[in-house]
Amino acid sequence: MNEVGIIPYEQVHVFNINNGHRFITYAIQGKRGEQKISINGAAAHLAKINDRIIIVAYGIMATSQEKFIPKVLVLDQNNNINIRKGI
Repeated sequence: MNEVGIIPYEQVHVFNINNGHRFITYAIQGKRGEQKISINGAAAHLAKINDRIIIVAYGIMATSQEKFIPKVLVLDQNNNINIRKGI
């Protein structure tokens, strides 16, 4: 969350690559350094352990911020950062 600027309780969209499910939820911060991504509550029925997911956070910005560069992280199978863009 810190690497891309997602704050606790921020709304996020989650896209499950394995099964096509898409849902909206909010981010809850886990223990620092754990490198875990968990899906809790009713949304947990939409993903399984080891499913590949995309997490997206959107923002509203002024036109003066046209040159904004989004932050993108690609993680490996152990949730280590594999690729960083725009950071």
